[in-house]
Amino acid sequence: MKTFFWVLYGSLVALSLVLIWPRISQERLHGPIETVMAYSDIVRLSESEKLPIPVILARFKHAGLTSLSLTPASSNIQIQESFFIVLRVSNTDSKLPVLSKNDTLLFDGPEVYGYPFLLKDVGRALQQSGCRLGMVELYPQAGIETLAKALPSQIIRVHSIPELEIHLLTPDAAISRYMRAIRERRVNMLFLHPYMHRRLSSENLITLNTTYLTQLSLHIHQEGYALTKAEPLYLHAIFRMYFLQYSAWLLVLVIPILAILTGLAMKRWWAGFLVSVLITAGGAVMVSALLLDPVFLLGIIRFPFISGALVIPALFIGAFSYFRDRKFIDFLKQPLLISHLVCGLLCVGIIGVYVMRSGHSSVGSIPILEVHFRSFLEHIFSVRPRTKEFLFGYPALMLAFMFPQSRYSWLYAAMGSIALVSLLNSFCHLHTPLWVSTYRSVLGLGLGLIVGAFYLWIRRLFR
Repeated sequence: MKTFFWVLYGSLVALSLVLIWPRISQERLHGPIETVMAYSDIVRLSESEKLPIPVILARFKHAGLTSLSLTPASSNIQIQESFFIVLRVSNTDSKLPVLSKNDTLLFDGPEVYGYPFLLKDVGRALQQSGCRLGMVELYPQAGIETLAKALPSQIIRVHSIPELEIHLLTPDAAISRYMRAIRERRVNMLFLHPYMHRRLSSENLITLNTTYLTQLSLHIHQEGYALTKAEPLYLHAIFRMYFLQYSAWLLVLVIPILAILTGLAMKRWWAGFLVSVLITAGGAVMVSALLLDPVFLLGIIRFPFISGALVIPALFIGAFSYFRDRKFIDFLKQPLLISHLVCGLLCVGIIGVYVMRSGHSSVGSIPILEVHFRSFLEHIFSVRPRTKEFLFGYPALMLAFMFPQSRYSWLYAAMGSIALVSLLNSFCHLHTPLWVSTYRSVLGLGLGLIVGAFYLWIRRLFR
């Protein structure tokens, strides 16, 4: 029976690798990156610094700015420099401009044009024109997902730092954020808001923004990308298995449980640890193969019920390990103490923070010390490993397999399952290139083993 399981599981992983190979091949290519700035911002800089618009445009063009965004009202302006044009349309405009295959469209404001009653007509018009449609990540626009689902082969992923936020960041911090978006989320258009306020009385905004653009362009070129007009990432569906998204979700629930239960059956702790990681890695490959539709790879549709997938395996593993040597009826007969209530509330709080700080977006403010720690890790490794994996996930998994008879073995197993869930979760961020998810997971595993060895040394030191 064990042999049959391993043959079946290995065959499914091998088939999944074959299915995701086109995606791997596509992600190896470094496509073009387009940098865009609003023409209205150029006008504001010109008025502020008393410098002619053509002079500013010439400097910014030389520094690496590829495109200007124009509204329908300003689309007839004659621009001397050879910039690409990005049209920005809001839901308050009287009509949608006539578009062609060479045009790029961005919607301005919290709603797309035609929302809510004319979305079908707008989608049909965009599909017939074949124009590129920019989808700004982390900026919700009502109706954009409806259009993006209908036009996945025309979508360009856009990242922008809002104008109110850009002045809180140094140029180096802003560049790091843009490069992270390109590297880790396959963004291929950067909508840039210039620095409009002086930090020093003698500071020249044109010089500041020119240097900012030059440094950003240098980083983009160093990463192997070309600065030119952005193209849609997925001209055709790689492999459409949209209806299997819930099968993938079930895999994310079941695989960590299966991995730890199989590992606990091993006689040697290192064998159990290795088997649990390998089973989870195989599951990550299968999840990637199930969700190859561009609507997932572009981040148009997110992985479903991510919070449940984060919590359920840990709760199941913890409960299974706890009651493996205990009777549930005896547990119910125990008196409820104040200490039990305090521990229960503490656990609920920890789970709540864990869920809010995980998934596709982090809710709540991040302590400044953690921000610096994350920046340090990213500076050292280029891609930041997941903290919950190497600080306590993998070390706890090691302890679960090394000390299965410990009174805290159920806690070690529950915490250890978080590392395996996180490994799978990395591959559920489907807009992230597979090489980034793989590299991040290997980093988490390697650092987790080092931290686990340190924990063991501390444990033996104080015994």
